[in-house]
Amino acid sequence: MAKTAAIKKAVNFSEFDVFILCISTHILDDMFSPQIDGLLSVAEKISKEAESSALISIESTIPKGTSKKVFDLLNHRMHVVHAPHRWYSL
Repeated sequence: MAKTAAIKKAVNFSEFDVFILCISTHILDDMFSPQIDGLLSVAEKISKEAESSALISIESTIPKGTSKKVFDLLNHRMHVVHAPHRWYSL
């Protein structure tokens, strides 16, 4: 039997081994000023609850060095990638 994918509300992060983070990373009303506190907050929760060797994919626009900061926050127990998606309406 094949497994199917689904979206569900995450209450306990220990149930997952892949995390896709797509969080706003700029100051409200200023697209050019980075604000990564929300991203780091979620990474901290993942660090406390997720199993080692989980994959964290950051799909937000982030300043240089943020992936390393997240990797360090996870105590180097998990895999971190930065895969931003770009979409332009024109």
